[in-house]
Amino acid sequence: MSHHTNKALPIGVPYGTPACPLTATDLGQRRVGLAELGAAATQRVADDGGITFRFPFSDELLERAWSALRAETSCCPGFRYVLTVEPSERTFALAVRTDVSDHARWLRTVYVGQADAEAAHG
Repeated sequence: MSHHTNKALPIGVPYGTPACPLTATDLGQRRVGLAELGAAATQRVADDGGITFRFPFSDELLERAWSALRAETSCCPGFRYVLTVEPSERTFALAVRTDVSDHARWLRTVYVGQADAEAAHG
């Protein structure tokens, strides 16, 4: 019997939760990075289709968002990722979208946080 210490773990047990191929260590690091990026957002909007973050435009934040988007698409290909840059408004938005309501609920919980998700979603 072999023991794998670096096995990918599913995140979340609830029905309809997408499985994550990241190891527990990698997932922890990813969540820290996403939380830091999310803290820089000026607006977070959660709805039935997912979550959208709006940021003030800066090269540094745009690079961090692009890096996060690339990382997320490599491990969570079932979501749609939309990066919208609005130079005239000096803002950009990063959206993570899905057509599966259970997955949207999961996104709101992970990206916004349970308390914020409930308040934003009602």
